[in-house]
Amino acid sequence: MDIVTAQERGQRQTDDETLLATATSEDRLLLTNDTDFLRIHAEWLATGKGHAGIVYWPQERPVGEAITRIHQYALLTSPDDAISVVKFA
Repeated sequence: MDIVTAQERGQRQTDDETLLATATSEDRLLLTNDTDFLRIHAEWLATGKGHAGIVYWPQERPVGEAITRIHQYALLTSPDDAISVVKFA
């Protein structure tokens, strides 16, 4: 898997919509535990705008369990099946 972080890209202060747009332009899943992305997802869908996929995990989930779920989803889901989907890990 090819993984990049907002921090690696110097995008630590970048707004959430730009982060999602960047991930989408690169056909990347966006991995987050920020609930703002759930709102952005709904807004984008309501306006006909899509994205490459969001994987959301609640912060209260143990990290090891979240990593396992995220890894399985990334391995077993085709890019086409992830389009404009929020996967709760």
